Amino acid sequence: VLLVCLAGGGHAGPAVVTHPLAPSRILGVFEAADGRVFVGCADGLYRFDGLRYQRVDGYPFGATTSEKIQIQQTDDGAIWVGGDSQGLARMDPGTGSFRVILNEPFRNIVAVGNTILVRHAGAKPGLAVDSARPEVRRTVESIDNQLFAGPVPGSFWVNRHNEAVEFDLSTMEARAVRGLPREYSIALPDGQGRTWVITGERLEAWRGGRRVAVHGVRRVSINRSLVPGRNGQLWFRNDGYVFGLNPPIALPELPFSPGIVHEGAGGRLWAGANGGGTLLQIDSGIAQ
Repeated sequence: VLLVCLAGGGHAGPAVVTHPLAPSRILGVFEAADGRVFVGCADGLYRFDGLRYQRVDGYPFGATTSEKIQIQQTDDGAIWVGGDSQGLARMDPGTGSFRVILNEPFRNIVAVGNTILVRHAGAKPGLAVDSARPEVRRTVESIDNQLFAGPVPGSFWVNRHNEAVEFDLSTMEARAVRGLPREYSIALPDGQGRTWVITGERLEAWRGGRRVAVHGVRRVSINRSLVPGRNGQLWFRNDGYVFGLNPPIALPELPFSPGIVHEGAGGRLWAGANGGGTLLQIDSGIAQ
């Protein structure tokens, strides 16, 4: 384990820990509520204790060609994991055993309370799965595009052609609609009434259907994304760096292009190398 402390302006910067190489390409990282760290790799699912990667017994999916392994946790403690070319499985919080929920491709999953929302591949409508009774599934017609968890409990967001729509999970009715520019690739709310948008080569903030001047707007590269964090935080991932938007948090330049970013507990940020096996742990300085 290599610990690097970066300094700037006479003050100690965030601590960056470079962990041992994963057994294969890192495709997903998730820190559970109890502190366990799950790492999805090209050859399976692992638990990481800070020193070693231990293969998770019973994981029903083998080696994958997926670009990402998605990992979420519902409020009951169940871990949901799968690749976009494999399917979706639920790990029981008590026994650790797995149950395959889907045997078909999907685009992404989002945990809201004790429900897992699934965005299917293609034009197929979305799905809501009850964690306590996974056999109970509701078709969700409103999940027809990019799907994200929102900063408000009990809600989720769907990006559409020129708007971002917030839905109430209990009623599946729209709570709010935010107008967006037509040419955008991803948009996420930050809990302050703003919607952050990647459009062309820029990162912008919008409010009330208009672009607003916000500190930290900068040009972006082709390898970029917005990642929802905790408590309304958003992380902007770009070539060689990650920074927070709400509140603004500058992190040190990374030694690789981060393909995977996940905010865990206590302000810990996990970053996996794009196409590689390097895993970084960054203290973002957020008090939680």
